[in-house]
Amino acid sequence: KMQGENFTGEDFSSSNELKLFRAITLIHNSKNENALQILNELSNSDPNNPYVYYYSGIIKESSQSSDAVNFFQRAIQLKPDFAEAYIKIGAIYEKTGEQEKAIESYKNALKVRSFPEAHYNLGLIYERIGKIEDAIESYKNYISTKPDYAHRGYSRLSFLYRTSGRFKEAMDSALKVLEKFPDDIDANYTY
Repeated sequence: KMQGENFTGEDFSSSNELKLFRAITLIHNSKNENALQILNELSNSDPNNPYVYYYSGIIKESSQSSDAVNFFQRAIQLKPDFAEAYIKIGAIYEKTGEQEKAIESYKNALKVRSFPEAHYNLGLIYERIGKIEDAIESYKNYISTKPDYAHRGYSRLSFLYRTSGRFKEAMDSALKVLEKFPDDIDANYTY
């Protein structure tokens, strides 16, 4: 189970699953050293559990990004449809300036399932590297997959359209933002 999912007693059919749950709880309580110790034990007793490596990667991602990437890649080897692990790898590559690798990782996540944040993150990268039409397409995909947060995508679209001289589209996008957030400064500026 992933972060935010509810666990039931039926989910804990083995002591390894209980240990994993304990490690996740420790991570949420910022006790990463204790969690890592449990995860290291689990990598020996339950070496084919992708979540052991995923959560090890979460612990390592802020301080040891190359180790984190290795953990996430191991999780993907064990669970090829692990979209969240692809997303984590993409975010690490994005932070280290490896934009093409980040793009590849986010696209791999999208091959597994429609993951809204992958679309949004791709849009941000495409903006940074000057691929404006790809960024626009990514934000449109984000909007269609996460309508409750569409204002984020419309806000980015409004900015891109405005800076590209496409003022009608910029205004249409800004109006979508203003529907949800009437006090949004950038959208009001566009409108």
